[in-house]
Amino acid sequence: MKKSEIQDDLSRIEASLKYGNFYGESRKKIIGSYLALALFFFAFMIFAVIMLSVEQVKNPNTIELFVGGLISFIIMCTVVPITWLIIVLKNENLRKKILLWKEDAIEVSAYAKKLGVKYWCGCIQLTKLQIEFNIEGVNYIRSSEQPGSTRKDGYFPKLSKYADRKINILYSKKYDEVLILKD
Repeated sequence: MKKSEIQDDLSRIEASLKYGNFYGESRKKIIGSYLALALFFFAFMIFAVIMLSVEQVKNPNTIELFVGGLISFIIMCTVVPITWLIIVLKNENLRKKILLWKEDAIEVSAYAKKLGVKYWCGCIQLTKLQIEFNIEGVNYIRSSEQPGSTRKDGYFPKLSKYADRKINILYSKKYDEVLILKD
């Protein structure tokens, strides 16, 4: 594959070995869904305030219920959109880094080895990988547990499907970064 084709196609990238999952093919969908979610929760919060106000007018003795309900709805309607916004911003930050890494990246066949598995909240499987590959007679071994990684222990979700088999990667020698390509 030519370098120009690699640079133009972010949809083939599943994850960065150092930073985890990347959602490149659905950038507009992610941003659009965030805006829709934020608008939904904003409208829901306005509706809740109106309903609580109507109830307060009908029964003025329930000021504690009104204030408690109002605070609860405001917290609920801001925590979810803020959490999703953090995910969107992290993905955008990783996108900028990947565009940089792809400038000198070459596609290589590699072997991914599972180093460990653990579970988050008892249900989400997190996997630590080690990638072994060869470029021009030089053997490279890289692990998802790296200094500066977003998860210091190297465990990321959705990487188990690449464990213990041959995969294709992009390797940036300049930045020493491994990008795992989708099958």
